[in-house]
Amino acid sequence: MKKLITLVLLFSILSCGTQSVHYPVGTSDATIKLPINNKRIVVLNRVKLAYSVQRNEQIFQPNTTRALDGILNGFRKEVKNRKYFYNVANITDYLKTANGKYPAKLTPEELKGIARDADFVVSLEMFDQAIKDVYTVEIRRQPLGDKTYKEVDFFVGKRTIFFDVGWRLYNANSGVLVDEQTYQEDYFYESEALERIRSTQLLDANFDRELRNLGNRYGKRFAQRVSPTNHYTYREIYTAGNAYLEKGAIEVRSEDWSKAEKQWLRGIRSETKRKKLAKLYHNLAIANEKSGDLEQAKEYAQLAANQHPIGVKTQGIIGY
Repeated sequence: MKKLITLVLLFSILSCGTQSVHYPVGTSDATIKLPINNKRIVVLNRVKLAYSVQRNEQIFQPNTTRALDGILNGFRKEVKNRKYFYNVANITDYLKTANGKYPAKLTPEELKGIARDADFVVSLEMFDQAIKDVYTVEIRRQPLGDKTYKEVDFFVGKRTIFFDVGWRLYNANSGVLVDEQTYQEDYFYESEALERIRSTQLLDANFDRELRNLGNRYGKRFAQRVSPTNHYTYREIYTAGNAYLEKGAIEVRSEDWSKAEKQWLRGIRSETKRKKLAKLYHNLAIANEKSGDLEQAKEYAQLAANQHPIGVKTQGIIGY
């Protein structure tokens, strides 16, 4: 069944005439430096929400997990976008009540039980959230027509979210705490209405979204702190026109660019049609760009342009 799916996918690629390919061209460092080639991580959540509803007369603690989910999703999404770390697993364990304080560090034995074969454990360990609503009355002018206005009292509600987030990064092999980062913010958003109850309803209607966005931001920020970024070049190769273009495309699908290049070189020796020759030279130019031989890539791009106008596009891609 797997072989059949592969053949169907390959047929679809060949019938389109081109195939998208990508390959790494460099890596930029994160804020903190980590050992090269240690790319496997486990993401651990240690936070348990167990609030009483009211902290004091003015400040409340919502038990919703929207912000907490946003933090973890924001981290995972940003790590995925950076294409450097491989997330082995997402685990919830060693839970501590969210009270704005760090729990005791994980021990080397605990880390071994969590990490599996990962290099690092990225752990969300400190969290707190609370809200405070304040209302003011402001005068607004409402038009009545004929350039006349009346003054109307509007209730303006301001909801402040007190937000604390704490991450830790452990070396899973040594058990050493590599990094600890705390984020704090007093974030607010507003609503206004003719009646106070309506102003509160508007604050509540947007509350989940504001929490998710706030959490997402601090998950993303920690990912930017600890995860390098792999940069890729995206190209297209020709896959149809003669047998050698097709065979080379099959080798590329198997990640064997060396065999693909041999197929395209054979095609050049036997092909007589100029447009197809330009396609073969184009593919060779891309293969050499991928391998880092930019001078040879430019030579192939020039040969592609000499054969057919589509080769001019190749020159533009290679940066002639």
